[in-house]
Amino acid sequence: MLEYIWQNKEWIFSGVGVVIIFTLLPSIVLLFKHRKNKKYADTDKPVSKSFPSNDSIEKIPIEKELSQKVKKMIEDGGYQLSPTPEEIEEKVESVTPFQQSSIRESFKDIKICWKLEFSSLSISDNKKVTLYFHSKTGSILGLSVICENVDLEKYPTFKNSKRGSEVWVLGKIKEIETLHLRLVNNIFIFD
Repeated sequence: MLEYIWQNKEWIFSGVGVVIIFTLLPSIVLLFKHRKNKKYADTDKPVSKSFPSNDSIEKIPIEKELSQKVKKMIEDGGYQLSPTPEEIEEKVESVTPFQQSSIRESFKDIKICWKLEFSSLSISDNKKVTLYFHSKTGSILGLSVICENVDLEKYPTFKNSKRGSEVWVLGKIKEIETLHLRLVNNIFIFD
């Protein structure tokens, strides 16, 4: 295998090879996740948006980490600590590929509040900033959380944030894809 890579390194690492690798990457990731989680959910059960209510915040272990500002946003703003990115990923992966679309749709428009690790940011040509986060407890291949159109004037802390910095991210789930989850109407709270 290494000999093949060495002999074909120019082709593999040229634009064509990179495109092929990144085109196949989502399929490979799904294959590994499928092997890891071979159990499938009962297909007759309806999809539900029922998750722990905010009344049970005291019962959630992460509650110790909640600042007063975050508690206020949860209580007054209708944000939820659950479902977490891991719970969403587990639910989507627990059903057949045919059912995954409807499961993903069932999470749309839920207002969430998660403590995430800042990963990176990108600035587009029109100066719009996109922030990327990962769950503190998620795997390296877990869902990335993407927040688009962030105003760095409103959140200048991101200009100096290091990878792995913990941030409370609040927003509404816009869409869930194979490797990422997009949030809109974002609010960021730094403890």
